[in-house]
Amino acid sequence: MANTKDNRLAIAVEYIERDGELKISLDDDSKHLIRVARLQMEEWDGEQIKPISKPSTQELSDVVVWGGGSTICFPQIQQYFRVADLMAGVYGDEKWCVSL
Repeated sequence: MANTKDNRLAIAVEYIERDGELKISLDDDSKHLIRVARLQMEEWDGEQIKPISKPSTQELSDVVVWGGGSTICFPQIQQYFRVADLMAGVYGDEKWCVSL
């Protein structure tokens, strides 16, 4: 992940099913929309890291602010994204971001 200097923290997050987007509210009163399809979601299958199966609406709707506001977490699918990275447009590793 990128080493970003954005120190803003998330205070709320929600999944907007209709648009396939995350709405992230930050402590500076700004709000940001990120398409979930842009997020690199992977898992360890015991042998290798691979993309996860397409998450369900229920799994994506279970999204929370974690780590004092520094992280967005999808607990059901064990996916974590640093808020500073998301605000910098970093949605995964370098190869993933280049592919976007």
